[in-house]
Amino acid sequence: NGDEIRYRNYQLELRSAFQRYLAENETTEIDSLVQNQIEEETWENIVSRLLLLQEIRRQGISISDDELRQFIINNPPELLVSNESPQTEGQFDRAKYLQVLNDPNYDWMPLEDDARRALLQMKLFQKIQNSVRVTGPEVSRYYRDQNEKAKIDYLALRMSDIKEDEFEITDEAIEDFYQENKEDYREQNK
Repeated sequence: NGDEIRYRNYQLELRSAFQRYLAENETTEIDSLVQNQIEEETWENIVSRLLLLQEIRRQGISISDDELRQFIINNPPELLVSNESPQTEGQFDRAKYLQVLNDPNYDWMPLEDDARRALLQMKLFQKIQNSVRVTGPEVSRYYRDQNEKAKIDYLALRMSDIKEDEFEITDEAIEDFYQENKEDYREQNK
Protein backbone atom coordinates (compact mmCIF):
# COMPACT_ATOMS: atom_id res chain seq x y z
CA ASN A 1 0.00 0.00 0.00
CA GLY A 2 2.88 2.35 -0.65
CA ASP A 3 4.59 2.12 2.75
CA GLU A 4 8.21 1.03 2.73
CA ILE A 5 9.56 -1.93 4.63
CA ARG A 6 13.24 -1.33 5.14
CA TYR A 7 15.56 -4.27 4.59
CA ARG A 8 17.53 -3.31 7.71
CA ASN A 9 14.38 -3.58 9.88
CA TYR A 10 13.60 -6.97 8.37
CA GLN A 11 17.17 -8.13 9.07
CA LEU A 12 16.97 -6.94 12.71
CA GLU A 13 13.69 -8.77 13.30
CA LEU A 14 14.98 -11.85 11.51
CA ARG A 15 18.13 -11.93 13.64
CA SER A 16 15.99 -11.60 16.76
CA ALA A 17 13.70 -14.43 15.57
CA PHE A 18 16.69 -16.69 14.94
CA GLN A 19 18.07 -15.94 18.41
CA ARG A 20 14.69 -16.71 20.01
CA TYR A 21 14.51 -20.01 18.12
CA LEU A 22 18.02 -21.01 19.18
CA ALA A 23 17.33 -20.14 22.83
CA GLU A 24 13.91 -21.84 22.95
CA ASN A 25 15.18 -25.02 21.29
CA GLU A 26 18.53 -25.07 23.10
CA THR A 27 20.46 -25.56 19.90
CA THR A 28 23.21 -23.79 18.01
CA GLU A 29 22.10 -24.60 14.47
CA ILE A 30 19.05 -23.99 12.33
CA ASP A 31 18.37 -26.27 9.37
CA SER A 32 17.35 -24.76 6.04
CA LEU A 33 13.68 -25.79 6.35
CA VAL A 34 13.31 -24.07 9.73
CA GLN A 35 15.31 -21.08 8.47
CA ASN A 36 12.90 -20.62 5.55
CA GLN A 37 9.93 -20.94 7.90
CA ILE A 38 11.34 -18.31 10.28
CA GLU A 39 12.09 -15.98 7.36
CA GLU A 40 8.50 -16.35 6.06
CA GLU A 41 6.95 -15.85 9.51
CA THR A 42 9.10 -12.79 10.17
CA TRP A 43 8.10 -11.24 6.84
CA GLU A 44 4.41 -12.03 7.45
CA ASN A 45 4.60 -10.47 10.93
CA ILE A 46 6.14 -7.27 9.58
CA VAL A 47 3.54 -6.98 6.80
CA SER A 48 0.67 -7.73 9.21
CA ARG A 49 1.83 -5.06 11.65
CA LEU A 50 2.16 -2.55 8.83
CA LEU A 51 -1.33 -3.32 7.51
CA LEU A 52 -2.78 -3.00 11.01
CA LEU A 53 -1.03 0.34 11.44
CA GLN A 54 -2.41 1.54 8.10
CA GLU A 55 -5.94 0.56 9.16
CA ILE A 56 -5.50 2.26 12.54
CA ARG A 57 -4.52 5.46 10.74
CA ARG A 58 -7.38 5.10 8.25
CA GLN A 59 -9.87 4.67 11.11
CA GLY A 60 -8.42 7.72 12.90
CA ILE A 61 -7.74 5.74 16.07
CA SER A 62 -5.45 7.41 18.57
CA ILE A 63 -4.54 7.18 22.24
CA SER A 64 -3.71 9.86 24.75
CA ASP A 65 -0.61 9.93 26.91
CA ASP A 66 -2.81 9.24 29.94
CA GLU A 67 -4.33 6.15 28.26
CA LEU A 68 -0.84 4.92 27.45
CA ARG A 69 0.35 5.52 31.01
CA GLN A 70 -2.64 3.66 32.48
CA PHE A 71 -2.14 0.79 30.04
CA ILE A 72 1.54 0.42 31.00
CA ILE A 73 0.70 0.57 34.71
CA ASN A 74 -2.07 -2.05 34.43
CA ASN A 75 -0.38 -4.32 31.87
CA PRO A 76 3.24 -4.89 32.86
CA PRO A 77 5.20 -6.41 29.98
CA GLU A 78 6.41 -10.00 30.41
CA LEU A 79 9.99 -8.80 30.11
CA LEU A 80 9.59 -6.76 33.32
CA VAL A 81 7.40 -9.28 35.13
CA SER A 82 10.09 -11.95 34.77
CA ASN A 83 12.92 -9.50 35.57
CA GLU A 84 14.33 -9.51 39.11
CA SER A 85 13.96 -5.75 39.74
CA PRO A 86 10.17 -5.70 40.28
CA GLN A 87 10.09 -8.96 42.28
CA THR A 88 9.92 -9.79 45.96
CA GLU A 89 10.83 -13.36 46.94
CA GLY A 90 10.51 -14.52 43.34
CA GLN A 91 7.01 -13.05 42.89
CA PHE A 92 6.00 -10.00 40.85
CA ASP A 93 5.65 -6.99 43.16
CA ARG A 94 3.37 -4.26 41.81
CA ALA A 95 4.83 -1.58 44.12
CA LYS A 96 8.36 -2.35 42.91
CA TYR A 97 7.11 -2.37 39.31
CA LEU A 98 5.76 1.16 39.78
CA GLN A 99 9.08 2.23 41.34
CA VAL A 100 10.99 0.80 38.37
CA LEU A 101 8.67 2.66 35.99
CA ASN A 102 9.41 5.93 37.77
CA ASP A 103 13.19 5.43 37.61
CA PRO A 104 14.54 8.12 35.22
CA ASN A 105 17.70 6.09 34.53
CA TYR A 106 15.81 3.65 32.30
CA ASP A 107 15.01 4.29 28.65
CA TRP A 108 11.32 3.40 28.47
CA MET A 109 10.84 4.30 24.78
CA PRO A 110 10.85 0.67 23.56
CA LEU A 111 8.31 -0.24 26.27
CA GLU A 112 6.16 2.75 25.36
CA ASP A 113 6.34 1.93 21.63
CA ASP A 114 5.28 -1.69 22.24
CA ALA A 115 2.51 -0.62 24.62
CA ARG A 116 1.28 2.06 22.19
CA ARG A 117 1.16 -0.47 19.35
CA ALA A 118 -0.69 -3.01 21.53
CA LEU A 119 -3.20 -0.44 22.76
CA LEU A 120 -3.87 0.89 19.26
CA GLN A 121 -4.45 -2.67 18.02
CA MET A 122 -6.80 -3.37 20.93
CA LYS A 123 -8.80 -0.25 20.08
CA LEU A 124 -8.98 -1.26 16.41
CA PHE A 125 -10.14 -4.78 17.27
CA GLN A 126 -12.67 -3.39 19.74
CA LYS A 127 -14.01 -0.99 17.10
CA ILE A 128 -14.36 -3.84 14.62
CA GLN A 129 -15.99 -6.07 17.21
CA ASN A 130 -18.45 -3.35 18.22
CA SER A 131 -19.46 -2.77 14.60
CA VAL A 132 -20.43 -6.40 14.01
CA ARG A 133 -24.15 -7.04 14.33
CA VAL A 134 -25.60 -10.51 14.02
CA THR A 135 -29.34 -10.79 13.50
CA GLY A 136 -31.62 -13.52 14.85
CA PRO A 137 -32.27 -14.97 11.40
CA GLU A 138 -28.51 -15.13 10.73
CA VAL A 139 -27.98 -17.05 13.97
CA SER A 140 -30.85 -19.41 13.12
CA ARG A 141 -29.53 -20.01 9.61
CA TYR A 142 -26.02 -20.68 10.92
CA TYR A 143 -27.40 -23.11 13.53
CA ARG A 144 -29.44 -24.96 10.90
CA ASP A 145 -26.47 -25.11 8.53
CA GLN A 146 -24.29 -26.58 11.27
CA ASN A 147 -26.80 -28.94 12.87
CA GLU A 148 -29.55 -30.02 10.50
CA LYS A 149 -28.78 -33.15 8.60
CA ALA A 150 -30.79 -35.30 6.24
CA LYS A 151 -30.31 -38.81 4.94
CA ILE A 152 -31.62 -39.37 1.46
CA ASP A 153 -32.01 -42.65 -0.39
CA TYR A 154 -32.66 -42.44 -4.10
CA LEU A 155 -32.52 -44.43 -7.26
CA ALA A 156 -31.38 -42.81 -10.48
CA LEU A 157 -33.02 -44.02 -13.67
CA ARG A 158 -32.93 -42.82 -17.23
CA MET A 159 -36.38 -42.23 -18.66
CA SER A 160 -35.40 -44.29 -21.71
CA ASP A 161 -35.07 -47.36 -19.42
CA ILE A 162 -38.75 -47.17 -18.44
CA LYS A 163 -41.41 -48.25 -20.87
CA GLU A 164 -44.85 -46.71 -20.45
CA ASP A 165 -46.79 -49.94 -20.82
CA GLU A 166 -44.64 -51.77 -18.22
CA PHE A 167 -46.47 -50.33 -15.22
CA GLU A 168 -50.15 -50.00 -14.62
CA ILE A 169 -51.01 -47.53 -11.87
CA THR A 170 -54.64 -47.51 -10.90
CA ASP A 171 -56.54 -44.99 -8.82
CA GLU A 172 -56.94 -47.67 -6.16
CA ALA A 173 -53.16 -48.21 -5.99
CA ILE A 174 -52.64 -44.48 -5.56
CA GLU A 175 -55.30 -44.34 -2.81
CA ASP A 176 -53.80 -47.35 -1.01
CA PHE A 177 -50.31 -45.83 -1.15
CA TYR A 178 -51.62 -42.53 0.18
CA GLN A 179 -53.46 -44.20 3.08
CA GLU A 180 -50.36 -46.19 4.04
CA ASN A 181 -48.12 -43.09 3.96
CA LYS A 182 -50.54 -40.42 5.15
CA GLU A 183 -48.18 -39.10 7.86
CA ASP A 184 -45.51 -38.34 5.26
CA TYR A 185 -47.88 -35.87 3.60
CA ARG A 186 -49.00 -34.01 6.73
CA GLU A 187 -47.84 -30.36 6.97
CA GLN A 188 -47.57 -28.36 10.15
CA ASN A 189 -49.54 -25.12 10.30
CA LYS A 190 -47.22 -22.14 10.50
